[in-house]
Amino acid sequence: MPNAEIKGHRAVNDTIGIAEHASTAPSLRAQPLDPLSAVNMLAGLYFIQVWGFATAEHDTVLGTFLPLVAPGLVLISAIAVVMPRLHGIILFNALSFSAYYLVVSPIASNNQLTGFALCLVIIGAYSWVYFRKSDVESKSQALFDAIAGPGRWILPAMYFFGIYHKINVDFLDPTASCAVELYRSLAIHFGMADLRPLHYFAIYITFMVEGIAMIALFIPRLKRFGLMIGLPFHIVIGLTGYSFYKDFSTVVLILYALFLTPATYTAGVKSASRWVGSQQRACDLGRLFLIGGTTLYFIVGLALKDEPSLVPTHSGFILPFAVYAILFYLGAVTFLPEVVAGFRTSC
Repeated sequence: MPNAEIKGHRAVNDTIGIAEHASTAPSLRAQPLDPLSAVNMLAGLYFIQVWGFATAEHDTVLGTFLPLVAPGLVLISAIAVVMPRLHGIILFNALSFSAYYLVVSPIASNNQLTGFALCLVIIGAYSWVYFRKSDVESKSQALFDAIAGPGRWILPAMYFFGIYHKINVDFLDPTASCAVELYRSLAIHFGMADLRPLHYFAIYITFMVEGIAMIALFIPRLKRFGLMIGLPFHIVIGLTGYSFYKDFSTVVLILYALFLTPATYTAGVKSASRWVGSQQRACDLGRLFLIGGTTLYFIVGLALKDEPSLVPTHSGFILPFAVYAILFYLGAVTFLPEVVAGFRTSC
């Protein structure tokens, strides 16, 4: 066999069989991202914010207990970010947050209601896989499938009720609509905050994006289109700084991740492997990026505050949020498998 052909076979072998490679590699070694690991990583980013806010919650029925344990929960969530294949962390966070939500209920935040619904799905999925489907070949994929099945329906339910509760005088009134407030917080940087036609645009584009994304994500030929319009909508909301929507935008990213197939991650790993020369090098560089970014966030975030605090702020979290949200968006729309004549080109 010619040398060029041998090299070609090595390159192919170096980038395929992600699941098989992951199952034999040591658990702490940097490994390719798979669907469940991506969900675990995004959940870690979400709970860093949730538990960060909890460090300052002294007026709940939990008294001083929650602020005492919350820093440890932030650390555990950060481990999920840098080592996303430690899948047990997502179950730990789901159990912890569900208990917290039930104890301090009722909670006014619809954002946390979305997170609570996802946590219940995660707990149910782990229970189903480990007690009813213990003989499955790949627990990682089985867990993702068990989470994604019901979890995907949280997003259209959220969009439906989001649209439903917006059909009222206040939301449709530019002088009172929260859509206009979100628009103003972003447009003020461009000197366009007071343009009345754009106020109406902000109101009605909200209905359009949520309605289209709610439907398109469930139609294979339109899934990429749904991702392309739905994800930027939530990224922009997070970037505005209005009412710190970054935690809500992050939990929505998790829900969008449930629509991605293993082929999406396989294609992404192959692309990264070609750029750096090998799959393991791509994994190691990815691990270094995650460790460096997470460490920098905590060091810089704490250093910039008058008093050390884990409570996320707009100025301290906007850059990390922009990085992981935009990278997720680009990866999702770039590597989502094409659909031809009703069939995916890869699975």
